[in-house]
Amino acid sequence: MTALKAARLASEQPPLCVHWREIGPADPPAIVALHEAAAAVDGGSPFAAAQWLLRRWYIDGVEASLAAFRDDALIGICARRPGGQPDGIPARIAGLVAPAHRGQGLGARLLDFGLAAGQPDAPVLVETELLTAAADALYRSRGLHQVFAEDVMVRSLAEGPPVVPPDPAVSFIPWTEATAPRFFAVWEAAFRERPGFPGWPAATWISRMSDDEDFRADWTLLARAGGEDVGFVAGASGGWIVQAGVIPAARGRRLSGRLIAEVLGRMIAAGETRAVLTVNVSNPAAIAVYERLGFTETGRRARYERAR
Repeated sequence: MTALKAARLASEQPPLCVHWREIGPADPPAIVALHEAAAAVDGGSPFAAAQWLLRRWYIDGVEASLAAFRDDALIGICARRPGGQPDGIPARIAGLVAPAHRGQGLGARLLDFGLAAGQPDAPVLVETELLTAAADALYRSRGLHQVFAEDVMVRSLAEGPPVVPPDPAVSFIPWTEATAPRFFAVWEAAFRERPGFPGWPAATWISRMSDDEDFRADWTLLARAGGEDVGFVAGASGGWIVQAGVIPAARGRRLSGRLIAEVLGRMIAAGETRAVLTVNVSNPAAIAVYERLGFTETGRRARYERAR
């Protein structure tokens, strides 16, 4: 984006006293506070204000950014990270407006800034961890369509783990370097028919699962029944249930419930007070399972693309 275009977009201010500038290296604490204030109103993931995530969205490797301030308070933000050519990897845009300052045109101004920062026909992906009805309407008004949405579901662990009838035929095996390929095989069988399945090789998936510093091998379990690996669940610090899946031939046997109940019991023993997971909105069967286990929906995360 040219400096002239950025200045023009920033100067067309909504009818309140706002000043604009690029995001700077001293802004992360204000960005975290902005996301914490929005999460308190919008719900969504309790990890949405994690500093590592916000640095990735708004600081590291960003090609264009714009922050809106009223007095000294950060009230709106947008940043664009570049895509990859010639592979067609989309540029990624993230933004947010403080709840007290919505409905005044700030969100539209920030989104238009992000969309205008690159080539007009370049693929774009807009990301949000705190989707609202107003944000959805804004994205669609700019020709963006939703390509991904997950509900965030939370369960208090104060009352203990859910009661799930035991099945003596089911045993649980923890993640180790030796068992990791078996986890991969179950993941591949459970998810390969889903839209958007990435088709990663075993080494890539195992690395993505276990290299995160929050990964908990003792909360990542393989379910085995009838001499066969039939399901898995992956857990991380903070009570995060990263993923769970059951192979098609073993579905309908309450294996997901047993796996998650087992992990929740281990989380409680370790002192966790809350469990969090996400589930695709197109998976009502899984949502029903999690609701039976005591999880409630608290918000939605989503991705939008510009029509190509």
